[in-house]
Amino acid sequence: MTMMISGGGGPAPVSEWTQPNASIVNDYIREAQNQSHGNIEQAFVYLRDQRDQPQNYYNTNLAIAADYFRAYWDSQTHGPDAERLSVAAYLELKKEGLAPKEGPGPVSPYSKLEAQYMNKGISDEENHTPLWERIAWDLPIPGPVPVPVGVAKNLIDDVLNLL
Repeated sequence: MTMMISGGGGPAPVSEWTQPNASIVNDYIREAQNQSHGNIEQAFVYLRDQRDQPQNYYNTNLAIAADYFRAYWDSQTHGPDAERLSVAAYLELKKEGLAPKEGPGPVSPYSKLEAQYMNKGISDEENHTPLWERIAWDLPIPGPVPVPVGVAKNLIDDVLNLL
């Protein structure tokens, strides 16, 4: 099943965002998992690439499914606690209309469903992560203000991405 809206030059972009719908989001997630054979990074890239097409700019459910995999993948990279902080900050920025734009299309509007799926991505990764690894992400780096390893790695990655 292909959920992607397709066509030669594609239809003109939708002038309104689609309504959030968990059933449709779940379909996108299943499709991406099948396409990527369970590789979370590849599932995110698969949906991101669809989202970057003008005919999909206003597809809220595609954006939510991609954000689910982004949170899941970032949890693999930085640990669940660091990702929870990042997601909370991102969602607060989004509520205020200040979320950074990452692709060619517009930033999707904040929705409670998006928050649920981003946090589900973190939880799903956490449930697949061995206990020793979860503990390692939370170990504090000694210093005047102890910072968990995962949070420090996330900050370093964010700074390097700015360069």
